[in-house]
Amino acid sequence: VPIQSLRRGQVFKGVSALTDPEYWKNDEDMERYRDLNYKQAKRGVIIQRVFLFEDKQDCNAMMEVMQEQADKGIKVWYCYQKDISHIANSPDFSVMTDLGFAITVEKREKLHGVSLSRSRTAINRLDSQFSQITERATEVTSNAK
Repeated sequence: VPIQSLRRGQVFKGVSALTDPEYWKNDEDMERYRDLNYKQAKRGVIIQRVFLFEDKQDCNAMMEVMQEQADKGIKVWYCYQKDISHIANSPDFSVMTDLGFAITVEKREKLHGVSLSRSRTAINRLDSQFSQITERATEVTSNAK
């Protein structure tokens, strides 16, 4: 998992179309990934994630998961597919400019069609898309003290 290679101050940006709360809470692989995210955030890695929803009902179902991530030091936003369909070519992607690569997922169903790119053009394009998406997204603020 590339996120484990990031160091304090480096940035992980991700748009996630994986919006099944049971998957985020109970899947063994996702549990390891989630715990690694929390560990890295605690170490000072800047993790930014946008959850991408089809509708408000799906968003409400994921609010507990999003809130937990925000409380654990991850910067979390959410938005709706209809609001960014003109921006994003992929429904799910991650960008790590510090490591020089990006990951795209072409299908919404549990990470099917994953591809890795080290192309500077692709990285810059996805980084720009991430910024445009966060401008239209709603931030989930931390309740942690």
